[in-house]
Amino acid sequence: MTREKLVRIGEWADYIGKYYQELKEKFPGIDANYHTALIISRDTEALFAGHKNRKEYIGVLKRQFNVEEIWTYDDLLERAQFRYQQLSALAGEYY
Repeated sequence: MTREKLVRIGEWADYIGKYYQELKEKFPGIDANYHTALIISRDTEALFAGHKNRKEYIGVLKRQFNVEEIWTYDDLLERAQFRYQQLSALAGEYY
């Protein structure tokens, strides 16, 4: 997990805070109440595999890097697959 990528989250938050009105004019759907998330690669996840409580360690990282969500690549993939199944089931109801 490179710190430069984590710093970008703070930079974007600062930028949105400073230029929100200008951004709102150019991007009418933008919301000042954004949600931050960090996706961790499998290689990065392997670096903290030795920690006994994965969920607790991710909580520490969330507080350390000031982000609301931290997902592993596999977490994200699982969520996407689940949503795809839900949408496919809904689509099947209409056909």
